[in-house]
Amino acid sequence: MKDIAATTGIEPDGDTAACRWVALRRGHRSVDLVANVIRQDGRWARFHQDTFHARSACDPYAGALTAQLAA
Repeated sequence: MKDIAATTGIEPDGDTAACRWVALRRGHRSVDLVANVIRQDGRWARFHQDTFHARSACDPYAGALTAQLAA
């Protein structure tokens, strides 16, 4: 989940003032990522096209899960 938070701009690598976030497991194969949009330094997070970036970060996991289910 940390790589997805970094890819979407919620918590870029090395950013000490990034947004706070939590991952919530919801069911056997589902995880929700919940985050503030206000960074710890009071600025808005840069989350332009976050859906696209999150989907691209999740693709490797989806492929691995599909391969496991098919086996």
